[in-house]
Amino acid sequence: MKKNLILLTAWLVGFLFVSTLYAAPVGSLVVEKGIVKLRSNFKDRVIRPGPDEIPVNAGDEIQTGPDTRVKVFLSQKKESVELFSNTFFNISGVTDQKSEVYLPIGKIRCRINPTFSRSSKKRRQFRVRTVTAMVSVKGSDFVVQATGLFTNLMTISGIIGFANVDKPDLAVDVLKNRASKIEKGKPPTPPVIVKDEIIEQIGNEKSDENWEGVDFENVPSAEDIKGDQDSTPVIEELIPKEVDSARETVGEVQSTGYSTGVTITIEEE
Repeated sequence: MKKNLILLTAWLVGFLFVSTLYAAPVGSLVVEKGIVKLRSNFKDRVIRPGPDEIPVNAGDEIQTGPDTRVKVFLSQKKESVELFSNTFFNISGVTDQKSEVYLPIGKIRCRINPTFSRSSKKRRQFRVRTVTAMVSVKGSDFVVQATGLFTNLMTISGIIGFANVDKPDLAVDVLKNRASKIEKGKPPTPPVIVKDEIIEQIGNEKSDENWEGVDFENVPSAEDIKGDQDSTPVIEELIPKEVDSARETVGEVQSTGYSTGVTITIEEE
């Protein structure tokens, strides 16, 4: 009996320790304008503009309403992610080695300062995941917008490797002040130079319409992609279930919603 009591006590201590670690905040958010719905530990909370920094945990989901601007800070504020209107954002996880976030719908601007892992002494990674692309970033400032079956990427500083998540060997390097686009099942468009005024609009304005000022080159034809064109899935098959779920959830606080996918990996050199 005494032995069982000791085992039970040890289990409870371990459970509480793990629970404390899981619940420990990994960063904070500040609502600058608009309205935000924060889902944390299975509880929903509506947050309005104010100076207070709200703690965020791994696994938290953030949904922004129309005309909204939110800043999320991770890694002791070395990593700043600005969320625009009509965006669904998930903090997948933050560890000593890396930070991972998920963007199925909407637009974000990331400003990443290099930090180092305490255990390995290597530079930490910052990763953004969506549905259609994979991005390897050598830099600290970029904008990603997930809309429909497309992902738009613009580099404000540094160099970003941009590749389709299904065809990672088909990649391009997107340099400073350049942009590229990925459509589901196709390689990225050749990077194009973006005018200064368009960079300013995309980096600071809420609407996706300002991407119309970017003269993206044509997406490579099906003949340029390995594989049989007949094997291309129909449109319904291209939209993963999590995007449909995100669209429904975002609709609770938004007037409109967007969907797409990209995986973005940021690793400073």
